[in-house]
Amino acid sequence: MGLAFDSLKEYIIRKIQEKRELYDLKKIKGINERQILILKLLSDEPGFTFTIKEIQNRFNTAYQTARTDIISLEKYGLIEKNIIGRKKLMYYRSENFDAILLKLIKD
Repeated sequence: MGLAFDSLKEYIIRKIQEKRELYDLKKIKGINERQILILKLLSDEPGFTFTIKEIQNRFNTAYQTARTDIISLEKYGLIEKNIIGRKKLMYYRSENFDAILLKLIKD
């Protein structure tokens, strides 16, 4: 009984923290809901890499919408790209992701 209660308590604390993080991300001017979710994903999984097509499929948007979202995050310096093969672009979290994100939240 005590173990189950402790697990539930940890789960609730984790969910409260996640909501707080999402609230902080919503403070960034010019960032939409999809971009917030991308940032949350990159924050939770620093090694996560993705393509425009993967973002398009994940959020069920047009390719151009996914591309615009990604390019905007790239302009902020939050993500970087790498060309794989002849023309496949892979995006990933930038080296200064945490510092840039904190600055954007505070501005």
